[in-house]
This record gives sequence, C-alpha cells and structure tokens, in this order.
Amino acid sequence: MLNYLTFEYKTVMTETQTQYSGAAPGSRVTPNSTEVMVLGILSIVLCWCWGIVSVILGIVTLALASQGEKHYRLNPSLYSEVSYRNLRTGKICAIVGLSLAVLTVVAMILYFLVFGTFIFKAVQNSWQY
Repeated sequence: MLNYLTFEYKTVMTETQTQYSGAAPGSRVTPNSTEVMVLGILSIVLCWCWGIVSVILGIVTLALASQGEKHYRLNPSLYSEVSYRNLRTGKICAIVGLSLAVLTVVAMILYFLVFGTFIFKAVQNSWQY
C-alpha cells in the first residue's frame, strides 16, 4: 500500500513538472536552461555593481549554456523547443551582461586612473608649499 502511494505521488510530480516547464508530454527540459536564463538576467542586472560579479556570472552562464547546447545537439527530439529557446535567450543575456560588465570595469579603471592622477597632483602640489 505504501509503495502504491509513493508511486502515485511521483507520477503526479512528473506531470506537474512537465506542465510548468513548458515542455510537451514526452519531452524533456534542456539541461541548465532555467539556470542559464536566471544567471544571464542576473549578469545584466548586476553589471553596474563594479562589474566583476557580472563578469563571473557571464562566464559561468556561457559555460552552462554550452553544456546544454551540446546535449540538445546530440538528440534534439528528446528536448522541448521552448526550453532550448530559453537556453539561447539566457546565453544572449549572458553575452550582453558580460559585454556591459567589461565596459563597466574598463570605465572604472579609467575613472580611477584619471581621478587618482588628479589627487596625486593635488597632494604633490600641497607638499611643495
């Protein structure tokens, strides 16, 4: 009796997971598609916070996306098209976030170089008097 209830519960969970993942019955979700989407969006959102966090997230996201694409290319009929589109969208978000983060890091370096030069010259001039 206990085995029957456990089996029934697992069946209900599988149907629910398939329903919410956007996958058609009998197909699977592409590996890492949800993670890639979330990390890709986070890399865009966090690119303005010093940029280094977004660079790390972007690199991790691109690595996860390449693994998911590799699995999809090996057997495309096994995975749903919706989850593959989510994977590609997350990869695009990661590329955008990584690009913005690199620009932010370069801008921060230039800012500190210029600002540091002005501060250094001001301190040097104050020592001369």
